[in-house]
Amino acid sequence: MGWRVVLALAWAGVFLGFSVTWKASRDIGLSTWWLGPLGEPRPVYVTVLPFAAPSVVLAGVLGGVRHLPWLGLVAAAATAAVGVGDIGRVNDLAIVELALAAGGAAVSLAALAGRLRPVRA
Repeated sequence: MGWRVVLALAWAGVFLGFSVTWKASRDIGLSTWWLGPLGEPRPVYVTVLPFAAPSVVLAGVLGGVRHLPWLGLVAAAATAAVGVGDIGRVNDLAIVELALAAGGAAVSLAALAGRLRPVRA
């Protein structure tokens, strides 16, 4: 049960990390691919795309999904894809996005170990 709490906290951190990336992007005037330029922003469904994977994992924690660590790994891959889209465009923000994906993947892998239980005879 403790691994679920850790997984939820980690993916909430990824969600907040993308919020900070959004704010930083607007403050420095460099737009990520999912935000677009300030004068011509992307549609809302594209703008919220990076928040979808962390939200799905958080919903899985609340819903009691059985294979939650595996869902976390899929979400980490989707989050990494968001970061890869910014490579060559805004490299510093891409590094932050990829680090968020790596953190989510690391905690999801660690949660696999938390699911292991000793066999009782």
